[in-house]
Amino acid sequence: PESVKSEISAGVGSSGEIILCSSVDEASNHAIKGIALRAPEVGRILVSTGAPLAIRNSVMWLTRMGWDISDLDSGGDADIIAVEMVNHETGVIRDISAIRERYPKALLVVEASAAVGRIPISSDGIDALALGFDGFGALVIRKGLRLDPLIHGGGEQGGRRGGHLPEKLLSGFSFPS
Repeated sequence: PESVKSEISAGVGSSGEIILCSSVDEASNHAIKGIALRAPEVGRILVSTGAPLAIRNSVMWLTRMGWDISDLDSGGDADIIAVEMVNHETGVIRDISAIRERYPKALLVVEASAAVGRIPISSDGIDALALGFDGFGALVIRKGLRLDPLIHGGGEQGGRRGGHLPEKLLSGFSFPS
């Protein structure tokens, strides 16, 4: 797993923490819910219209706790921004740096599975980057960002996620360029 984490770090230019997980859906859920559950109070989340269901369903689940969810285009202040890097249906590439510039204080969660192997991926300006590969996912977290675990278990991956990883699957991994 450490060599896989190193490949992913190098592939997205990150010095942050990497959590390996079952899928990009789990990575997205962990990022959004992990940030929200750690927040001192509920706030506002802006979501892109084309965001994958894993993002949209995660933020909808948070409405039960009082989080206000709005469309990214509605503007205004936000505590969390959740978007896709590349739209899964249309292929449109989202300008992540423009979002970061517009919302410098919000925590930015980006789902980039449709970008993997298609366009260069950079973690610059992103607080939590969810990636999907054949058979597993990864969550790249900006250095210093703390998340509550999504899955509790035996303390794997530094207590960030319970559950064992598919070692044989990971052994042949190389970051797609």
